[in-house]
Amino acid sequence: MPELFDDSRLAQVLLDISLFDNLDHNQVRSVIEICNQRLTNPGEVLCESKTIDEQLIVLLDGSLRLESIDGKLLDELIPTRVIGEMGVFTGQTRSSRVVAEGEALILELQADDFQDLLEDDPQLGHHMLASLIKMLYTRVHDVNEEMEVLREQVSRFQDRLQELAPDDPVLRDLI
Repeated sequence: MPELFDDSRLAQVLLDISLFDNLDHNQVRSVIEICNQRLTNPGEVLCESKTIDEQLIVLLDGSLRLESIDGKLLDELIPTRVIGEMGVFTGQTRSSRVVAEGEALILELQADDFQDLLEDDPQLGHHMLASLIKMLYTRVHDVNEEMEVLREQVSRFQDRLQELAPDDPVLRDLI
C-alpha cells in the first residue's frame, strides 16, 4: 500500500515536473496547501472522456490506465505523471479516460482552488502557462516524429503490396 508523501517530498516531486519546475518554493508551498493526497480504489475512474477536467491530478505512486472512449488501452501512466492539466487550463473536454489499475497515490488540485491561487499570484500562472506551452510543443513534436515513422512504414507497405500483387484492383484502390 502506497504511503502519503510529506510536504518536503511533495515539493521535490512537483519541482521535478515540467509544469511546476519554474516555480519558487513559496509558490510550490502554495500549490501543496490547496492539494489533497489520496489513495484510489482499483478500477476507479478518475477522468471520464468527453468531460471537462475539474481537477489536475499528479500520479505519485502506482499506475493508471489511459483509455480511449471505447475502453481500449492507449497508455500505462506511471509516476510522476500530470493528468488533466489541459482541461483545467483551457476548459476543453477530454478525449480519453483515466482508470486506476490498482491502488494508486494521487495528488488532486481542484480547478476552482487552482484558479483562485492563480488570481492571487499571477506570476505563478505565468510560469505555469509558459511551462504548459513547452509541454505542448514537446508533445506535438513527438507526435510529428511518430507520424513521420508511420508514413515511412505505410509507404514501404504500399510498395511491397504493389510488388506482390501489381494487378489486384482492390489493392490498387487502397494504394
